Amino acid sequence: MLARTRDVLPPRVTLANAGVQALPAVVTRARSIVRWLPVVAATLALAPAAARAQSAASTSRGVPSVDDRAPAGRIEVALVYDETTPAVPSTGVAVVLVGYAATERITVVRAKTNRTGVATFTGLDTTGAVAYYALAALPRNGKADRLVSRPITLRDHGVRVTLVAASRTSPATPIDDTPAEPTTPASAVPVGAVTSTVRVVMGGLVVPNTPIEIRDAATGKLLAQGTSPMGDLIVNVPARPGQVVYATAVYGKLRAWSAPVQAVADRGIVASLYLLPRILPTLDFAASADDASLMVFGYYRLANNSWFPYASAPGGYVLPVPRGAMAISSREARSGDVVLDAGGAHVRRALPPGNSDFALAFDLPAVQRSVAWSLELPDGAWKSRVRLEQEPGATLEQLPAGVAATAVTNGGSSYLVLEDLSLPPKQTMTLTVRLPPPTPRSATLHACRALSPDPSPLVGKTLPPFTLTGLDGKAWKLASLRGRPVLLNAMATWDQLSPVERPTLAALAKAVPGVAIVMVASDADPAAVGAALGPKPPFQVLLDPPLASPDNHIGPLTTSWGIKALPESLLLDRAGVVRYHFQNSRDWSTSEAWRCVAALVAEH
Repeated sequence: MLARTRDVLPPRVTLANAGVQALPAVVTRARSIVRWLPVVAATLALAPAAARAQSAASTSRGVPSVDDRAPAGRIEVALVYDETTPAVPSTGVAVVLVGYAATERITVVRAKTNRTGVATFTGLDTTGAVAYYALAALPRNGKADRLVSRPITLRDHGVRVTLVAASRTSPATPIDDTPAEPTTPASAVPVGAVTSTVRVVMGGLVVPNTPIEIRDAATGKLLAQGTSPMGDLIVNVPARPGQVVYATAVYGKLRAWSAPVQAVADRGIVASLYLLPRILPTLDFAASADDASLMVFGYYRLANNSWFPYASAPGGYVLPVPRGAMAISSREARSGDVVLDAGGAHVRRALPPGNSDFALAFDLPAVQRSVAWSLELPDGAWKSRVRLEQEPGATLEQLPAGVAATAVTNGGSSYLVLEDLSLPPKQTMTLTVRLPPPTPRSATLHACRALSPDPSPLVGKTLPPFTLTGLDGKAWKLASLRGRPVLLNAMATWDQLSPVERPTLAALAKAVPGVAIVMVASDADPAAVGAALGPKPPFQVLLDPPLASPDNHIGPLTTSWGIKALPESLLLDRAGVVRYHFQNSRDWSTSEAWRCVAALVAEH
């Protein structure tokens, strides 16, 4: 299974296409990346400028997708030309698969496409500790479109990736893909020359004498090396067509590698180096206070600023929680990717290149209505945020130096927000939360804890208005229930847990009549849904038909809420604000569930 990431790489600080006149803009960006750490960006260019061939297929170019039919450890690479009419398959074309292991070992294997234009690689790593890159050069008009996949990490399934060239007859200049940003063209050098240009930027200042090496990926052999005394370095590299090379550089304790790049006969290559902190965490926590403690939902985003996966100590990378935290939970713990203890959440899998997100929830106890927040950050924090749902009397005190809380209103709820928090490594984020006097809202929070609500970016936000069709074919709007608490249950007739959960929702409807229960079914056939629910269900049932795709079984509206598996439920207050997100099924017939929903109904 593909590792779950959001972005392929952090914001780019490369100068692959920049002339000297572009340096000030890049310097400004480098200054803003991490104020407390020198940031170095180096770019290695071995190629002529090439305007990018735009095509309809470019949106899926090089993006891997899970192939449920293929066994684990298998990657299929399809080579196609972007043509409107069926074309002869790209048979017998060499495809290179380069593996970047978390141990910093690089492997190179080759295969040729079969009669259908597909090259197959098997027996690959399935732990997620190796990032694979598929490279190919498809000939076109006497030159070659150089194609590279995004990083591929394997888990439980095989993967298929398609590399797309322009049409065989297209006069467009050759394509130069990079896994970082497919729209980046190469830099200009004379045809047939193989040269490299390296520009290094560190916090707005040129870093003198940064050592750069260019090596053969298959053998590790050093092909060229040099330093950048004034930020620019030009070296000649003897590279044969089909050879895969990479660049590496060291500055202080930072070391970086470029992605693998393949040499072609008609021009050189572009590669980018990122000298950045290897792991850079970003925190986003939302906190709500009840009578005795602070309940915190949040996310850790770990940016792995490398083309290699990152594997930490045997215990796993630790997502820390504040001292004294209790009732620690994580969505990823259900899959075994995270193990919980009093110190936080231990990530037991390798982190793929780019960004990985982890949900986390915990409680902090109050002493005399005061909560001490002390969070040790071994790797620091970058552009992080803490939000406190503000009841009358709730305050944030003893904030980090230079940080001020801002009052924000969203969907009828007020928050005190600490924005843009950036701390250096081995620092502690400290603050104090003064709890408000007991209120109906804090009573709801206390009552709903027994249901173990999940961290969610929807919590605290007003659910966007929508219109869906009911089983009777009539349009129905969420706005029609404004002024009543609403329990939205995302379900489907094909889901195995929904039939177990539905009777408990019916029991809740009878026990707490003040709540409106709405089922949103990821189904297209109203007759099938009606048959599954039986006559006169005690709740509104709406259809959210999935899009016509073999890989998508959840409706587009349900998907827009961030729901990836069914069933799940959203509990909205009278203003339409999402107060709780319950992933997976719940038993709504219990007294704990009734108390939670009844407390929300009792709020005024």
